[in-house]
Amino acid sequence: MTGQGPYYCEAAGITGATIAPITDSFPGWNGWANLNHTQFAKYAKDADVFFYPDVNYGDIIDDPEFAYLKTFKSIIDSQVYDIQGLGSNDYHEGRAAELDVFVEDMAAAVFSTGGVAKELMNFEHELVWFRHVETVEIGEREKCMDVDAPLAPQANQCTKKSWGEIFDAGGAAAGVRVGVAAAVAVAAAAVLLM
Repeated sequence: MTGQGPYYCEAAGITGATIAPITDSFPGWNGWANLNHTQFAKYAKDADVFFYPDVNYGDIIDDPEFAYLKTFKSIIDSQVYDIQGLGSNDYHEGRAAELDVFVEDMAAAVFSTGGVAKELMNFEHELVWFRHVETVEIGEREKCMDVDAPLAPQANQCTKKSWGEIFDAGGAAAGVRVGVAAAVAVAAAAVLLM
């Protein structure tokens, strides 16, 4: 992946997260291109969450060439997600049809980090497309589904919560550091995907 698709920006906006700002890291930069290791480290080192858009995270994290990744806040804090929630291919083939689930995945990851309480989400969500690389095994969807059976939606039903369940009397979110915005790093360097 040589760039972040617009859907990452849209999903981040919906969840209240921010994509690590490439233009702040590289003033005057006019578009996505392959970043070298130094540039990528400058861009992504302080992000709270790292969405790694490939299937080889386990290989690169132990490769001496990529040792600098172990200095990233997201990696130190164990907040790395790859795209193998349903295996190595399904993310690319099925996610586009279920962008609502993609947003729910991103929200679940973002709301579990950076001091943001899960109480702010009005549903419980088990990751579908993304996978926490250290705690969740690579998923797998059934190879062949019954073509006559309807596809079961994977989105969660929202449950209405009262303001009292989310905010305390002072207006602060329960368990949340006020003013926290979770930064999200989306791997943009093709060099990381070798």
